Amino acid sequence: MSDAAPTVDLASQAPTADTVAEREAARQAPAAIAPRPYPPSWLNVLISWIERLPGPPWVAFLAIGAITIVIANAQAPLAGRPMGLDLTQTYYAILFTGILWLIHYLDHVAREALDTFRPAMDISDADAADLRYRLTVVPARGAAILFVAAILWTIEAYLFQAEAEGIVGLPPLALIVRGPFETLTTAIILVTLYHTVRQLRLVGQIHAMARRIDLYEPAPLYAFSTLTARTGMGIFLLLIPSFVFVPGTASTLDYLVMAAWFLGLLAISSAAFVLPLQGMHGRIAAEKQRLEAEVGRRLTATTATLHHAVDRGDLSSADGLNKTLSSLIAERELVHKLPTWPWQPGTVGAFVTAILLPIGLWLATRLLERVV
Repeated sequence: MSDAAPTVDLASQAPTADTVAEREAARQAPAAIAPRPYPPSWLNVLISWIERLPGPPWVAFLAIGAITIVIANAQAPLAGRPMGLDLTQTYYAILFTGILWLIHYLDHVAREALDTFRPAMDISDADAADLRYRLTVVPARGAAILFVAAILWTIEAYLFQAEAEGIVGLPPLALIVRGPFETLTTAIILVTLYHTVRQLRLVGQIHAMARRIDLYEPAPLYAFSTLTARTGMGIFLLLIPSFVFVPGTASTLDYLVMAAWFLGLLAISSAAFVLPLQGMHGRIAAEKQRLEAEVGRRLTATTATLHHAVDRGDLSSADGLNKTLSSLIAERELVHKLPTWPWQPGTVGAFVTAILLPIGLWLATRLLERVV
């Protein structure tokens, strides 16, 4: 019987590229095989199809924008009028494409935000995949109901508000082109509102799942502020161009209506930015209070120790206690300056700039019109 130690083939045990790939696939398997909580909406199917087209997605969105502008302005020649660029119809064509692009973009931001926030949570890969799906996918049933509502809305408008809709005198062919386009635009607007409300509500729920609030490592805590800020900016920038439809000879009532529309839009955009972050703001504020209380207790204890040493006439530890006090005072100042709202300093500035810039341009244009 041999006493020689068994040999080990280290080369055979070294992880090969195939082994590493298999381990990575196994690690991601729970996310890959996690069942979908509900089927995707027609809007998600449409955007997924656009994303799978050859080339970068922005090229596809530009092409869709050009096509919708042509469709929106096609009713004039179909009605026997000269071809021209109708400002209102062109805006709605751009709005149609802009909303599609915004959903595509914000869903990408939401996925990145969840990945950044995940270290603050204690969840499995399957749970993370479920949250990622819910953040970016609209339920098929809700979207289908809203599509039916858009159809009924268009039919009602065409039957009972034909003059206000500007369809009086249009031939059937023009209506065949305009009707489905307006229905689809209305449906996309409704589903986008539904998606945005669900997405922003889920941000608050995800914040509540955080198990680790570290104010000295704020990147995860700030993650979703990018999503909420860009959602607010996107809503505002897509809808504010409607101001250009106010004529230069507008009456006082027109300007009052315009002011009410602007304030309402500003309120909605600001709410989309701030409200989903309130829960995290409260948790950060509570953690800041805890840190301040800890520093306060240590300052009290250190000061008491120093006083006791002075009373005993023992100054041998005075230098060390003084350094400790200085460190604790510096820590107290640091904690006091920690922000409690979960966003980067530049986020609010970017949001305000996005709001004020188009208004400033519009006011400057109107001023020049009056001067010239």
